[in-house]
Amino acid sequence: MTTVPEHSLTGQTNQLKRQKLALGGVSLALLIAIGLAGVTFVQYQNAKRQLQEVEKLAEGQINSLSRYGKSLSASDRHFDALIEGIRAGRQLQYYKDVKPESKNRVLALLQGTLDNLKERNRFLGHTDWVTSISFSSDGKTIATASGDKTVKLWNPEGKELRTLTGHTDWINSVSFSPDGKTIATASGDKTVKLWTLEGKELKTLTGHTEGVNSISFSPDGKTIATASGDKTVKLWSLEGKELKTLSGHDDAVTSVSFSPDGKTIATASKDQTVKLWDKEGKELQTLTGHSDIIWNVSFSPDSQTLATASRDKTVKLWSLDGKELQTLTGHEDGVNSVSFSPDGKTIVTASQDNTVKLWNLETQDIQTFIGHQQGVMNVSFSPDGKTIASVGQDNIVRLWSLDTEKPQTLTGHKEGVNRVSFSPDGQMIASASEDKTVKLWNKAGKELQTLNGHKEGVLSVSFSPDTKTIATASFDKTVKLWSLEGKELQTLGGHKEGVMDVSFSPDGKTIATASQDKTVKLWSREGKELKTLNGHKEGVMGVSFSPDGKTIATVSQDKTVKLWTLEGKELKTLTGHNDWVIGISFSPDGERIATTSFDNTVKLWTLDGKELQTLKGHNDWVIGVTFSPDSQTIATTSQDKTVKLWSKDGEELLTLTGAKQGVTSVSFSPDNKTIVTASLDKNVTMWELKGLDELMVKGCNWVGDYLKYNPKVEESDRALCDGIETAK
Repeated sequence: MTTVPEHSLTGQTNQLKRQKLALGGVSLALLIAIGLAGVTFVQYQNAKRQLQEVEKLAEGQINSLSRYGKSLSASDRHFDALIEGIRAGRQLQYYKDVKPESKNRVLALLQGTLDNLKERNRFLGHTDWVTSISFSSDGKTIATASGDKTVKLWNPEGKELRTLTGHTDWINSVSFSPDGKTIATASGDKTVKLWTLEGKELKTLTGHTEGVNSISFSPDGKTIATASGDKTVKLWSLEGKELKTLSGHDDAVTSVSFSPDGKTIATASKDQTVKLWDKEGKELQTLTGHSDIIWNVSFSPDSQTLATASRDKTVKLWSLDGKELQTLTGHEDGVNSVSFSPDGKTIVTASQDNTVKLWNLETQDIQTFIGHQQGVMNVSFSPDGKTIASVGQDNIVRLWSLDTEKPQTLTGHKEGVNRVSFSPDGQMIASASEDKTVKLWNKAGKELQTLNGHKEGVLSVSFSPDTKTIATASFDKTVKLWSLEGKELQTLGGHKEGVMDVSFSPDGKTIATASQDKTVKLWSREGKELKTLNGHKEGVMGVSFSPDGKTIATVSQDKTVKLWTLEGKELKTLTGHNDWVIGISFSPDGERIATTSFDNTVKLWTLDGKELQTLKGHNDWVIGVTFSPDSQTIATTSQDKTVKLWSKDGEELLTLTGAKQGVTSVSFSPDNKTIVTASLDKNVTMWELKGLDELMVKGCNWVGDYLKYNPKVEESDRALCDGIETAK
């Protein structure tokens, strides 16, 4: 038996005790740590849940703002809609993890309002009708006259500079002298006042026995003409001396204007006539033709043409010898004001129907500016011709921009364009036209090539997946294959009627063609006919392969959609449209099919043929349809001259306008940044789809002055664009 020394046992026992104590300490620390970790984990879970609730709330707010903005836009309140879009965009910039459909609503609202927006700014400050507006010759100051007996001076950004007071009745007219140093005002108090730019009253001209309705400086600035309810026009020197009284009208004189060359004075009257006078006051001519009061008269910049605005709802153009040249109709109520653009090519009018109209005298195009809530009293061009200012009975001054960004238009076709397609690599665009040609364009819009060879209109064009081959389908009953250099490679003949559509399979090995002969044919890439699909009872208008290449979908004048296997076996017939089915597209994710019809609708279907949704919104035949590369957006084109963008669930997001005839086709660029459309107006149009940050910068550039200077803007909204880089 071995004996262990006592000191050794004692030492071991003490060591064990120390280890036990240490272990106990560690255990206690571990228990505390676990407890703390538990508390931290619970806090983390609570914080995560709260964050999710905040993000859910934010997404709801983003959607509410987007939908409210959309409703404003639908009511032609695009300026207000843009502000709501910027609000939603700020939220979206902060809460980035929202559903794609929520993000797309905001992008569509911003894009749509900026595309359609013409109102650039609005000035508030007058407390009664704003009756007259005038730009200084350098464009740096704007003067407005009002029924509140004041004239206000503003800078072009909308900052109120000063208020001129002194008149004791409505101020009917305001005008800058040609050198911009003097302001003249005409009032219902029977007087005319002259003011400095600093607002100092220089002189009061008295002599009229009724209210003064209108005032005009001669081009040399030495003479002032005034028109009055006392049926006379008076000429005054700049020092205020009355030079001459022109009598001849049988009722109140409503408007007076010097010709730009200074040789002629025109006056308009409630007696429904316009009179022309030489600068010495001799009556030269009386123009008759209007059937009601003439409110305004204006000369063209070359002094050769007169425009008159009347309560009879028309504007008339006249030659100086009194010949009526043209009558412009379109306003639904009396026209209060008319003005020529500085280049003389357009006329702007203001009406009691609450609208401003811009008339292009060369093309006869008419643009309507909607925003005023009551009658528009007066309208004027800025000296550079880029801005229109209007004032009205809603007490508001509005500025409208004519210098707006427009989509790029590709011109060259001599007849309507039936189909357009981006190449899979995004570098080219192909357009097929009724002029029997196909044109190739680079992504910048430069024409590269014209493919000639078809004997009838070309109805469809398609790139092979590798972008090396182009297939075209024509009403001449053939399909042609071409190289990118424009060399004709092959002609596929076999159809007995016009070929309406052509499509490559995803692997590029098979070509499908749809024909008026009621059949679909499958061909090899080399042009060998592989199979004919029979089943439709009328002409086949469209054909498309599913993204996996396993299914073919066809649409027909027999009002049906058919699904087929690659072997030509008919899988299913989809019914629901009430007229010809024209267009078809698979979503890139393979989950949906979209079809368009002459019944003015778009239908969404599952791949097994279940109808999901009917999209209504177009006012005429719906022709083209395609999905965006990410499958989130559907684009449709219509005979109603519009393109519409929809969410994948069928919510209408955006309408693109501008085509002069029906829009036949639409295609997304592979990067989802551009849409290209084809129209019967012979044009191809490229629409840029901007990202959120770019739209926010553009939007804040647009409304920045309004947010900064308008007194009605809430203080919290003045910071709406803070931190967003903008540039003037």
